[in-house]
Amino acid sequence: MVGINKFLNIVIILGCVVIAFFFYQAKVENDKSAKVQNQSVEQSSVKPMDPQDLANKYLQQAQQNLATEELKASINIKKAIAESQQAATPPKVVETDPSKVPIEQQIWKDPAEQTKAEIPLEQRFSQELNQKNSGEIDKQEYIRQFKENARKNGYEITVNDDLEVTSVTPIRKPQNSKNDYDSNQNSESEY
Repeated sequence: MVGINKFLNIVIILGCVVIAFFFYQAKVENDKSAKVQNQSVEQSSVKPMDPQDLANKYLQQAQQNLATEELKASINIKKAIAESQQAATPPKVVETDPSKVPIEQQIWKDPAEQTKAEIPLEQRFSQELNQKNSGEIDKQEYIRQFKENARKNGYEITVNDDLEVTSVTPIRKPQNSKNDYDSNQNSESEY
């Protein structure tokens, strides 16, 4: 009988503990929901800010940020200038005879003119002829592309050697033939 009493006492105590735990959890949940309701009431009671006041607030913040960035930049520039002045040594000036400086490095003389005098007459003539031929090829390619673009847009164009348009003729598009009409009907019936 003593064993059964101990067992019943333990069961009763455990039951009381479980019931107390459930009451405690219910109270905690109730407190949480009350806090959420209070917060929602507080947020709903807050008046919305005027858009103009809000814009002014953000403009002032942006202006303050710009001012601090400018201040930081000016401080960094002053530091860099001070460091460069401390580390800078005067450059050494070396005087040389102008006649000893190569022509390519002389600023006041054009090296192209000097080299032309050194190239034989026959080579200069062949170089100029090659340049004219390449220019002629570019010109012909330009004319070909110009005419091709005009044809795509429905015009036949003739151009003279001076790249002047001498005539423009519209190209007629063919009218619908019987075959075109039949193909249009077939395509419409498929839809």
